[in-house]
Amino acid sequence: MFISELVEACTKKVPDCPNCGDECNHPSGVCSGRCTECLREVHFESANDKRSDYNCINMVYSYVRDFAERYEENMCTLLQNVNLDQYPHFNIFSIGCGAAPDLAAFEKLAEKKPIFYAGCDKNTLWKKTHNAIEKYSESKSNISAILNQCDIFDVFADSGQIQRSYNVVVIQYLISHLHNTKQSGRIYEFYKGIIDDIVCRRDALLPFLIIINDIDTYKKGRNLFYKLIDALEDNGYSGRATAYSSWANGDLGKTRWGGNKIRAGTIEYSYKTPPIGLNKSAALVIELNGGSRL
Repeated sequence: MFISELVEACTKKVPDCPNCGDECNHPSGVCSGRCTECLREVHFESANDKRSDYNCINMVYSYVRDFAERYEENMCTLLQNVNLDQYPHFNIFSIGCGAAPDLAAFEKLAEKKPIFYAGCDKNTLWKKTHNAIEKYSESKSNISAILNQCDIFDVFADSGQIQRSYNVVVIQYLISHLHNTKQSGRIYEFYKGIIDDIVCRRDALLPFLIIINDIDTYKKGRNLFYKLIDALEDNGYSGRATAYSSWANGDLGKTRWGGNKIRAGTIEYSYKTPPIGLNKSAALVIELNGGSRL
């Protein structure tokens, strides 16, 4: 599995958190002295003098070292609750792909079914890692992977870039990124792009899988997950959705609309307490029915 190889390589790059010195680009003007501290700021802080993005190569190495295997486990845990036998192949469009832990999970569970993986992440610091993942995929008879450093909004603005028919969309820690970078107001634009440029090109006879995996707090955009269900229903799709969050009474809890909205929709909603393998993340798994446009 390439994830373990990436973790090993990145651990060698940053065996101890280095002090970036004069080259540090921390917004406070002072290096925190610990990559783990910078990662914590991205994940849990929002002040102007704190980091909001992975814009340091040492942070990227540390991110892979500390989180890649955990996020692969997240994806495996979620996929184990999906009937993958319904899918003859997996054409995956991954948004915010990073080190591609979702590809690793599908490789582990796909039972040699064909996998095409298109990864999109705007952070150009991922380029070397993406090149390594593409090279790895070339050694596998059932995997083809293309990973680009691009902004998903630019991709949606030029819908001609998406020509292939996909049956899986994965959104990994992208919604919290939109929150961190003050782009939460673009969530409807984001969901519209998914529906207009990806879902609409699906093979309508096959089911379509959408997975959101992100931080389990409303302070980082979890309260925006369920709006994708709204958007899909508004466009005539049906199916089922399963929410995972430690906050059963929250916006991704037992009540579909977090208690804020009553709506009898065409996408059946259920809630599950997150299993240990989800590593305290929140997730929303949506499966659209084959031929499900009403």
